[in-house]
Amino acid sequence: MNLTILRLTTLNNPSAWKRAAAIIAGIAIGTAMLLTLLGANTGLQARDTRSEWLNLPWEPRTLDSAGNPIPLTDQLAIALTHVELFRGQTITWLEVATTPNSTVTLPDGRPLPKVGDYLASPALRDLITAIPSDQLGARFGHLTGELPSSLLAGPDALVVVRGVEEAALRMNPRAVLVADLAGEPAFSPTGAYRTIRLVGAIALLIPVVLLVSIVTALGAVQRRERLQTLRLIGATPRDIVTITGLEMGLTAILGTLVGVGLAWLVRPLAAQIPVSGSRFYVADLAVTPSAAILVALTIAILAALVAAIRVNRDGIGPLGASRQLQETRPRAWRVAPGLVGVVALVIAGIKSPSIQVIFESIGLPWGILAMFLAIGGFALVCFGIIFFGSWLVYITGSRLTTQAPSAASLVAGSWFTRHPKAAFRSVSGLILALFVTSVFAGLASVVGPRYFITEERPGLLPPNAAIARLHQDSDQTTFLSQINALEGVKATVLGYAIDADVEVWDEDIIIDTKDAALLGFAEIPDSPCLAFNSFDYQNPRASSGASLTPISCEARTGPTAIIVFTDDTPGLERAQTAVAQSEAAESRLQTRVWEQDLETQAMLETMSNLAYLGVLIAIIIAGISLAVSAAASVLDNKRAFGLMRLMGMPQATLRQIITLQTILPLLVTIGFTIAIGFVIAWLLVRAFSNYSMSWPDPRYYLAIASATVIAAAAVIATFTTVRKATQSEVTRFE
Repeated sequence: MNLTILRLTTLNNPSAWKRAAAIIAGIAIGTAMLLTLLGANTGLQARDTRSEWLNLPWEPRTLDSAGNPIPLTDQLAIALTHVELFRGQTITWLEVATTPNSTVTLPDGRPLPKVGDYLASPALRDLITAIPSDQLGARFGHLTGELPSSLLAGPDALVVVRGVEEAALRMNPRAVLVADLAGEPAFSPTGAYRTIRLVGAIALLIPVVLLVSIVTALGAVQRRERLQTLRLIGATPRDIVTITGLEMGLTAILGTLVGVGLAWLVRPLAAQIPVSGSRFYVADLAVTPSAAILVALTIAILAALVAAIRVNRDGIGPLGASRQLQETRPRAWRVAPGLVGVVALVIAGIKSPSIQVIFESIGLPWGILAMFLAIGGFALVCFGIIFFGSWLVYITGSRLTTQAPSAASLVAGSWFTRHPKAAFRSVSGLILALFVTSVFAGLASVVGPRYFITEERPGLLPPNAAIARLHQDSDQTTFLSQINALEGVKATVLGYAIDADVEVWDEDIIIDTKDAALLGFAEIPDSPCLAFNSFDYQNPRASSGASLTPISCEARTGPTAIIVFTDDTPGLERAQTAVAQSEAAESRLQTRVWEQDLETQAMLETMSNLAYLGVLIAIIIAGISLAVSAAASVLDNKRAFGLMRLMGMPQATLRQIITLQTILPLLVTIGFTIAIGFVIAWLLVRAFSNYSMSWPDPRYYLAIASATVIAAAAVIATFTTVRKATQSEVTRFE
């Protein structure tokens, strides 16, 4: 094929150059999105891998089966990981006890800190510098170095590795013996975290693919006319297919090259998006050259193949043949893929142990099977919406042509019946964006106060109080006086352990009756001493508080807990620092908020943030797709609209036609799409967790409003194109 002939037949006028530029721009955006999403997926995996060393194994504990301490050697260390909140930020602690000649090191080979020393991440070091020592820095000891980026999830990660006494860790039942700090994966590869992440990748990949598909169809009618001219002068159908494939292939290659450069430019901006409380390192979002080349070639080849197949299917004949080919009528079977996907998700959500045993008995582990069913079912529902949408548009068009209330409705209905797939394709990006928005909003609705109930109620630890466990054989008097002397501490209350010979229900703390009102209890029995269950008292999910049980004061033994009341956040932080420094405390001060399952909450918050980030990306892609589709529709119908204008149809009626052609497919499918989105979210939540969904947060309604504004803007933007394309001189030239 002569490239000069190819250029003359494809880029022979300013309109063709504009079309090529639009296709290049659209493919570039799609390529950049794909590469950024690919880099983000790789970056999330890299973050998890770098921070795995903080996830200690469950075994072995520091005691043997007989309850005797396992001796500490140079090849072993005692380690304990825990998290605490500081002004809304999570600090991850790794406390270690080693021998003087220990060979246990951090994953990068540096030695573990000795007693009283600590290593901190750069972000934590900066925070310690900015905060008064008695509120934070004094908790840790002496700073001896920084943790490198190779051991941190991100630049904002707050991590400390602290050396402590062996005896202090042996008293904690969660401490373990480790020969190294290789760690364990934060989330199971077959668990909810991986499944939801793959579902999100599919949800964002499909709108990008639709964008590329829609862009490649831009100006299809004008291109068909040029190809018909070639057929008139002797070109064979094979020549037409070859020219079309080469044209789109070369254009797509240029678009992918621009997209690769665009992805590289937006990496620093994308890295600023916080996930799990930390931004990305820019290098996390990097895509290997081989992956970038593979993505670019795949997009270029697919674009060329799709264009060639479309032309071959249309059967381009000599100029003068039908300018627009009527599409085949979509059938009701198009609802089948979506139904199969829903059934797969329902099966994935089965909680029956007997059914799960049946699957596992034939060699299908339920966890892996459920993951594949969920991912496959979600993908089928996404494609099912696209298939089902064109059939629904056809039904709508048929009704309009028989019951049209106006000329605009009649023309739009006729367009829907002749081109249902093209009509729905124009809004499919936004429809899928609304579907993705509803799914992600449903998944994100399990986060926050719906999951953790922290309101002030009788029998629950008050918001301005925190509790810590005490060693019964320590100097409690000195410790109590130190806490009471702190600025910001209003009062302290001691709780006492219950004698093992005294039979009570689940109560484990005894208090003096005079302190009951201060501790937040409303119904106080008439008894000198009272007992209550500390778990119920601190539980952040409790809908009702602990109850008081009368008990003899003689049943109490030594102090087992201290409840500290403060008048401000700095006062609470000073008390926390004092408790962390004292040998009298067995645990840190904990508020009800801090008692939450922080790791679970962090995972849920991460998914929530990623969900709405995905929503933003999907809506942006959908807006571009809708604008391109609306413009393409005007260009493809330019002759028909021009003839209508010559016959006297007002511009206002043409605008109504364009509005109906763009908005009506959206309106007839939006309710179904949003509803099925929340159903799918509920099925996914049911399949992989015991949480419950609630109403979406305000970000969801903002996303819906944004999608509405984008749709309106896309329609309004076409009005100028309609006016220019239907001018009398343009129509006469056509």
